[in-house]
Amino acid sequence: MFFGYINETIDFPQETQYNSLIQASCKNIYIEIKEGKIKSEELYKLLCLVKKNDSIIIYSIFILPVTTLELIRIIDDLYLKNIKFESLKESLGDGELFTVLAAHLRYTRKKRITKGLEAAKARGRKGGRKPGLSPEARKTAELVAKLYNSGESVEDIRKSLAIGSKVTIYRYLRFAGIDI
Repeated sequence: MFFGYINETIDFPQETQYNSLIQASCKNIYIEIKEGKIKSEELYKLLCLVKKNDSIIIYSIFILPVTTLELIRIIDDLYLKNIKFESLKESLGDGELFTVLAAHLRYTRKKRITKGLEAAKARGRKGGRKPGLSPEARKTAELVAKLYNSGESVEDIRKSLAIGSKVTIYRYLRFAGIDI
């Protein structure tokens, strides 16, 4: 028997998934409802219901609300019970399974990072390095500007202050308001 599973995401609308599963001959389709008390309630109902020689068909591996480790366990359990697990979008053949799992891991990481950035933005926080220089670097920039204005060459300033590169000298000069 063919069982379908739907979990609506931004990338994969419910209607698209439903139509694809109907075309794939799924008679029993389990639809995850976001308001459910238990995470992945319909998925776990389906996993308990299927028997030997049944098939679970999903639209894409990326709709599954599980971690990559949980996904590996689910696929392994189904394989041991002789239950076919099929994704309409991704091939889950032996050679490509690890590629799909790696893609799933990247996708879930991206989702978590995006959610974290959105939450930080809602709290009024911005990511990234703060603009400007540290207090110590500001003092060095002032000293570099004085030396440069007194006629010292960039290379001499770099050597005398033990600064690693000319690029840093130029950055300090720009910070001090000197056009080069």
